[in-house]
Amino acid sequence: MTIDDLWVRYREYVSEINEICRKFAFSGVAIAWVAKPDGQSLPLILKVALFLIVVFLILDLAHQALGAYLKKIQAEEEESSRAHMYPNGHTPGSCAVLTPSTQDLWPSRLFLWKAIFMAFSLILLLVYLVTA
Repeated sequence: MTIDDLWVRYREYVSEINEICRKFAFSGVAIAWVAKPDGQSLPLILKVALFLIVVFLILDLAHQALGAYLKKIQAEEEESSRAHMYPNGHTPGSCAVLTPSTQDLWPSRLFLWKAIFMAFSLILLLVYLVTA
């Protein structure tokens, strides 16, 4: 197994976790909707769970947007730093990026925070369902 293989596996796991969390978010909204007492407002625990789900969805969007933007900047910087090596101005896309990017820290932190918010919202939903 190569380092590239490890990164491919890492990306697969992160992608799968994102998909699962998104499904949980929409399921959580449905559970809160169905579990709401008739004619009454939502209990506080469901309001907090829904708030955490909304925060998760906002962080999910920010995670994807920030990651895409930072990768675009990193690719442009790598291309411009290697432009002198290619007289036609077209840097081959297969060039290895030799230096790790510190730009990956913020998307990774957002990923961690959105997973935490999703986990807490699921715990609150489960507590409500078990105690209701």
